[in-house]
Amino acid sequence: MGKKKGASTSGAAKVSRDWSASAISNRDINKLRALGFISASEDDIRLPGAVSRPKPPKGFTVMFTAFLFRGLSLPAHEFLRSLLFFYGIQLWQLTPNSILHLSIFITVCEAFLGIDPHWGLWRKIFYVKRHNDSNGPPVVGGVGFVVRKEVDYLDYPMKESVQGWRNKWFYLRDPSVLEANRLATDAKNENVLLKEEVKKLKQRLKDEQDARRAAAAVIDKKEGVLRESIKDLLYAADITVTRRDQLREDSTADALSLAAESNVQVLGLLKKAKGALSRLYSMIFPKMKQDKTLDEMAASFLVDPSEPVEVLKRRSRLFGAVLTFQLLMGHGMGSELEKLSKALPVDDDNHLVNLEPFKRSAVTCANQLLTLVDEAQAKPTPESAPGSSSASL
Repeated sequence: MGKKKGASTSGAAKVSRDWSASAISNRDINKLRALGFISASEDDIRLPGAVSRPKPPKGFTVMFTAFLFRGLSLPAHEFLRSLLFFYGIQLWQLTPNSILHLSIFITVCEAFLGIDPHWGLWRKIFYVKRHNDSNGPPVVGGVGFVVRKEVDYLDYPMKESVQGWRNKWFYLRDPSVLEANRLATDAKNENVLLKEEVKKLKQRLKDEQDARRAAAAVIDKKEGVLRESIKDLLYAADITVTRRDQLREDSTADALSLAAESNVQVLGLLKKAKGALSRLYSMIFPKMKQDKTLDEMAASFLVDPSEPVEVLKRRSRLFGAVLTFQLLMGHGMGSELEKLSKALPVDDDNHLVNLEPFKRSAVTCANQLLTLVDEAQAKPTPESAPGSSSASL
């Protein structure tokens, strides 16, 4: 192998620095088809017309005829796409001779060395050269790959300048663009679905948080009702619970502890009340069935509030009078008023006196007493004589 002369891809002739309208013709397209460089399908080719700057349709890319003659085909080789990405350049920024260098290098690696194109080997042989003139780098074909002078590389003929290649371009369908568009569409759809899933997840989390807050609010409300009910019960029973003032408003444990402690206190009070009421009931109604509930015994000593007021008053007075006469008869008519009002009557052995034998006599006395009172209240008041003073002494 001879040493390749510094194969620059720029020519000495003055070239167009920017895009220009394409001069490609149908004859050029037919020639490319005849050589097998492009597809025979009319749908895979688009002529740009008179536009001076490319606007390829979706799924197409800009292609120069000089690139096709030097080995480029679509979809482009993965090594070419990686190389363009690494250097940060576009395909149309390369020169025809750069495409030829790439085609030969890929063929040497795959066909002769039996390996994938090797990036380290490529950089060992080539370097990037940006072409400049007095007006700066050209827009089209401003970047070339050049063989390093110290490298003994393949010696193959190469034109120093390819005249007019920048004016021969057209749009060629690129399967890789279609695939990229498909992947982009799929990624977009997946992103939309992912956003929907995230939105649903956020809503579900919000609903769960709202449900927890609502449940906590219900619990707080129930605990508040429990505390207030216990406090009202304790105040009504005149019971002091030492833990009541130390309760934490947000503590379920304290509320349950208060309920348990209050239950013990109220239960003890009810037992004492029932015992006292049972003894009183047995003395007043000794012949009645004694296995009564606390509510039944309390009802025996209460007047039915649904009856008319006058009847209520009469029965209330009658009951009080009967009970008073029974107590008087049990104590003995000579009992002191203070003793009568403070204790139930007892005999000489300090046993409670059975008041039942006095009930009939007490009822008779009570009715007679109330009759006298009613008659006295029914008598008219004597009218004062005319002219007499209403405030006589």
